[in-house]
Amino acid sequence: MGTLVLWLERTELRMDNIPTFLATPIKSLIVTLSRMPLVNSYVATPPEAWRQGWTVELGGPSRTTVPPLPVEYLQDIDLLYQLIFRVTLLGWTSRQQFEETWMSLLSVLSLNPSENSSPEETALLVQASSLAVQAITALLVQTLLLPVPGDPNTSQLVHQPRDKPLPSSSFSGKLRLIHKLLFWRLQDQELLSADAGKLDHVFQRGNLERVAAPRRYGYSQVSLEYLWTAIRILDPKDSTETAVTGKVKLSVSKACLEREQCLAASGLDLHSCLHFLLDLYSQWTLPQSGTPLRLVKEAITSVLSISDLFTERAQFQWMLETFLELSRSHPSEDEILHQYLVLGCCKAASVLGV
Repeated sequence: MGTLVLWLERTELRMDNIPTFLATPIKSLIVTLSRMPLVNSYVATPPEAWRQGWTVELGGPSRTTVPPLPVEYLQDIDLLYQLIFRVTLLGWTSRQQFEETWMSLLSVLSLNPSENSSPEETALLVQASSLAVQAITALLVQTLLLPVPGDPNTSQLVHQPRDKPLPSSSFSGKLRLIHKLLFWRLQDQELLSADAGKLDHVFQRGNLERVAAPRRYGYSQVSLEYLWTAIRILDPKDSTETAVTGKVKLSVSKACLEREQCLAASGLDLHSCLHFLLDLYSQWTLPQSGTPLRLVKEAITSVLSISDLFTERAQFQWMLETFLELSRSHPSEDEILHQYLVLGCCKAASVLGV
C-alpha cells in the first residue's frame, strides 16, 4: 500500500494514461485500503524516513503500528512534503492519530535558529516551519469534511453557497420538475460525448468561483449564515428564521449544526487547537517580531482558511484588528500579501457587521 501511495504522489494524482472511469475508482480504492487500521500508520509515514535509516519497533496487535516521527526527522524538507501529501490524501482515522499528527507538526514550529546558525540553516528552518503551517492548516480544514470529519475519500467539504435556494411553491416545484427532465437528458448526452464538460445541477450548484474545482477548499467555502450560526449570532434554539437587518431574513445554517454534531462525536478539542494557533500567529505578526516574511504570509493564509472553524465573535475581531494593522505596517508593494489581507478584512468585517 505504501508503494501505491508513493505512485499517486509521483504521478501528482494525474493518471493521463488511464481512463477517467478507471482512474477515479483506483485512487478511491488505494485511499480506502490505506485508511484501514492494519496499514494506516505505516502508509502515512513518509518513505523518506525509512530511506534516512529510521529504525523503530512496530507496535499494535499485528505489529504494524508505527509511532510518530521524531522531531529531528521532521526538519527534513523532502520528508515534510511527503507528510503534507499523506495528510491531505488520507486524512486521519481517529482522535489519537489527529492529536499525534498535531503534536508532531507543532514540534517543528518550536524549532528556532540559534545565534550560531548559518544563513542556510536558518532558511531551512523557516522553510520547515512554513511547510508545518501548511500541514496544520490542512489537518484542521479536514474537520469541515462531512459526514465523516477527517475522511477525504468518502466525505466532502462543507459548502454553503451565498445564494439562497428558491422558496418552496407550486411554481418552483414545476420548475424543478422541468429542470430534472432536462438534466437527465443532457446527462445521457454527456456520457456519450467524450469531450463534454461535467454537467452541473443548477439547483444544487455552489458558488460560481467553485465550479472549476468543487472538491478543493476555497476561501468562499461557507456563507455568512454559516459563520453567524457558528458564533451564535443566529441561535439554533430560536425560530428557524431570524431577522437580522431590515427586511432581510437569514436561516440558521443546518450544515453548521450538522458539522458541530459530527465534531462532537469525534471528541476533538478543536477550540484548544485554534486558541494555540491564534496566540502563535499573534506573536508572528507583531511589527517588531522580526518574523520572516514567508512565515507571516503562511500565517495570514492559514488564518483565512481556519476562520471557517471560528466559534467566537472575538476570534473574528482579532482577525480584523490583526489584518488591518498588518495592512498599515506592511509595504504596499507586496501585492500578494495585501490581497490576502483585504480578503480577510472583508470577511471579518462582514461577520462582525462593521
